[in-house]
Amino acid sequence: MNPFIFQQKRLRTSRGSTLLTFVIMLPVVVLFVGLAIDLGIAYLAQAQVAKAVDASCLTGMRNYYQGTAQATAVAMAEFAANYGQPLWGAGPVTPTITFGTDANNNRNLTVNATAITKTFFIRMLPQWQTLQVSANAQATRANLIMSIALDRSGSMGIAPPSGSGGGAVLPGAVTDFINDFANGVDTVGMVSFASAVTNNVPIGTNFQTPIINAANAFVYSGATFTLGGLSNAYAQIASVQTPPNENVVKVCVLFTDGYANTSQDSFKVPTATLLQFGGYDSGTDVGFFNATGTQVGDESNPSGYSLGTKYTPTLFYSYFMGKSQSVVRANVTVDAAYRCIQIANAMRANGIFVYCIGLSSAASGVDQTFLQQVANDPAGPGYVPTAYDGIALIATSPAQVGQMFELIASKVLLRLSQ
Repeated sequence: MNPFIFQQKRLRTSRGSTLLTFVIMLPVVVLFVGLAIDLGIAYLAQAQVAKAVDASCLTGMRNYYQGTAQATAVAMAEFAANYGQPLWGAGPVTPTITFGTDANNNRNLTVNATAITKTFFIRMLPQWQTLQVSANAQATRANLIMSIALDRSGSMGIAPPSGSGGGAVLPGAVTDFINDFANGVDTVGMVSFASAVTNNVPIGTNFQTPIINAANAFVYSGATFTLGGLSNAYAQIASVQTPPNENVVKVCVLFTDGYANTSQDSFKVPTATLLQFGGYDSGTDVGFFNATGTQVGDESNPSGYSLGTKYTPTLFYSYFMGKSQSVVRANVTVDAAYRCIQIANAMRANGIFVYCIGLSSAASGVDQTFLQQVANDPAGPGYVPTAYDGIALIATSPAQVGQMFELIASKVLLRLSQ
């Protein structure tokens, strides 16, 4: 036999076998390639649903203060905005949104969603004509324990440039701020300070209307006893007892338009009366005040109080302050600021975030560095990275006060839903 002819016949036989094998395997190859493509499409669809679910869950939880009905509507809208146009034949999706409370009284929100995608290559098999993809997310909202300390000193009631004018805008700013939180769920109280401090609204869960009414009733007069405001706010927060496993965020919010220019202590006088000792933001006047905030004397004439030769006003200040031998406004302010920072440090050591808002004006001014230290603001001097960090915001006009309160509200709400 001719060798060439034999090899040619064998080659033709081999080609025939390959073609037959290819024809037999082609449907299997197409099926596997189609399965890979269809599963890839389903994976992308699932990622789209998951993104929408996550956004919906966080947004709904952050709007919990509006009530579950409104928070649900906001969560639905957020899901629709993030889900966008369905991928590759997936139909419209309506998520399931459920608010609840766990065994430790922590509020939570669960969002579930399922999408159906059409297949293109494996639909030849009846059971593979569509694929189902699902996603779910859950967010927990901490309960809030908060006290707000508001300045009602004399400069607040005087329009610029003689005063800050803060009194004209504070009630509206407080109303908007307090409505950002969940009445009946969160625990909030309010104190205010001028020459004396007042616990306007006891800390509790029914807080919105009492705080709004109290802020609208403020009478602006006197000095700036910031220390008293912070101390009483701290006491309000510390008075709230929570179960060991309840998720809570504790917050103090301070608003002021001037320097901390007043201190209070138990002075060694014959009547053992609790006095306030302070001055104003300009000049060198230093006044003595009784427990109701009435000025009863100054450093040269402490009328009504016979201090005796041992406790002259100069030594009197040195006795309880330990800072200076001179009774002047600057020293009172330095010591009051020091005490405020110590109270704020004690709050942070007990798990409390401190946020500050200052209203600056030509008449009163505001010490931004002091507020940054009170808040442990990362932008300020002496920031302690290992302590709870806050923020100190400065409004340069009364018109900005509401914006500053809303920025603080957003910071607090973010912490509640992290």
